[in-house]
Amino acid sequence: MTEPSAPRTPRAIREQRAMGGPPQPPWPRQGDWGRGVQPDWMSRPTAEIPRVDARRPGEPAGPAEPFQRPARSVRQTPLAWLAGILTGGLCVLALVMIGAQVYSAAHDMPGPGVLTLSAHAAAAAAAVVLQRFVDRRTGRVRWSAAAGVGLITGLLLWFFWYS
Repeated sequence: MTEPSAPRTPRAIREQRAMGGPPQPPWPRQGDWGRGVQPDWMSRPTAEIPRVDARRPGEPAGPAEPFQRPARSVRQTPLAWLAGILTGGLCVLALVMIGAQVYSAAHDMPGPGVLTLSAHAAAAAAAVVLQRFVDRRTGRVRWSAAAGVGLITGLLLWFFWYS
């Protein structure tokens, strides 16, 4: 009588397991590595990788330093902070107006309208551009950009919220 090579039914598998199961493979099972059992190839020392000279022919030896821009320090003053806060407020206000327009359109209600929505979006975009000048420039350009952010905020609030 010959042994079957592999049981095919669940009952045959249970019977084979009850008799001791199939012979175990010589390598550890998947869960054994976490218990400190390692295959022999993991305990052998690794071969050292040969180093290759990465220079091009004719290139001088020595470490090449990458190009670095000279550090320009732009002090963060209360003026820049105020302009940043106003710019962030305009961006949030534009997003709120877009949300109000979407909500009102979904519920068949009159919304802020295209003029109000586009004015808020344009004011937020212009304030972001001017804020970049405030953050990266010095002197009159910085002061003018900060004044522009304040002017845009004031005009937007005056014409679309207060009047």
